[in-house]
Amino acid sequence: MKYLRNEPLKKHTSFRIGGPADYFCVPKNVRELQEALAFAHRNKLPVAIIGAGTNLLALDHGFSGLVVKLGGGLSRPVVRGRVVHAGAGLPLPQLLSVLKRRGLTGLEFLAGIPGTLGGAAVMNAGAWGKEIGSYIEQVKVIDREGNLRVLGRDQLAFGYRRSLLQSGRYVVAEVVLRLRKGAAGRIGKKIAEILAKRRLSQPLGCPNAG
Repeated sequence: MKYLRNEPLKKHTSFRIGGPADYFCVPKNVRELQEALAFAHRNKLPVAIIGAGTNLLALDHGFSGLVVKLGGGLSRPVVRGRVVHAGAGLPLPQLLSVLKRRGLTGLEFLAGIPGTLGGAAVMNAGAWGKEIGSYIEQVKVIDREGNLRVLGRDQLAFGYRRSLLQSGRYVVAEVVLRLRKGAAGRIGKKIAEILAKRRLSQPLGCPNAG
């Protein structure tokens, strides 16, 4: 695992704001994520987890601890029938692109929402009366000591923009989704319609909070 020292956080946030992190890493897989959390635990370092860094305000003086950015190897989706296993670092636009190609419907409401799948699971992201928690079957998480656990939907306490994952006890490594079969053309049309609605009210071409 490679740890960068004094990495500017402004390079990793959508607002392009933020000072240096004492330690910064991008785990390539679940094992490296476990290693990073164990490293922080051993050295008594505060930990901050970021994905795409959307709508994240980092202080100018930076972060005194370890910042873990989820991406790289923690962003690959695997589709098995109607079930999708995807890393927490997978950007939502990429997820929707994969689902459209594979003819899997249900998550079109996420179109235009920035961020990653892990962040969406933590916040139970939603729009147009739907929430991602309804489609999550289970979540692989790592506790602050680096231990891997699997939590089912009934353990995640999903509610409006909330979940058990906001407790700070766990870091999301992988999300398992169960979706419905659909026609790629209809899925693409629905995504386009939602994006068009968002463009009418949000400045998608510049750093903003929606």
